[in-house]
Amino acid sequence: MPDETIIPPPNPPTPPTPATPARPVAEILQQMDAVQREMETLRGELGALEQEQRLADLDRQRTRLEEDRGDADRLTRDAADALARLEPEPDAEARRLQDNAREAVVR
Repeated sequence: MPDETIIPPPNPPTPPTPATPARPVAEILQQMDAVQREMETLRGELGALEQEQRLADLDRQRTRLEEDRGDADRLTRDAADALARLEPEPDAEARRLQDNAREAVVR
C-alpha cells in the first residue's frame, strides 16, 4: 500500500466572543461628564485670563498714549518757542538794514 499520510481537517473557526467591557458603561459616562465639566471650568478660566490680558494691554496702551501726548505737547511748546525766538530776528534785521540805509544817506 502506498504510504498514506492522514491530514487532519482544519480547526473550525472559533466564534467571536462578545467583548467584555473593562468598565461598565455607566462609569465611563460619569467620567465623560466629569471631564466635560472640567473642560467648561478650564474654558471659563481661560476666558478670564484672556480678559485680564486684554485689560493689561489696554492699560499699557493708555500709558503709552499719555506719554506720547506729553511728548507731543512738549514738542509743540518747543516749536512755538523756537518760532517766537525767530520772529523778532527778521524785525531786528529789517531795523538794522534801515539804520544802515539812514547812515548811508546821512553820509
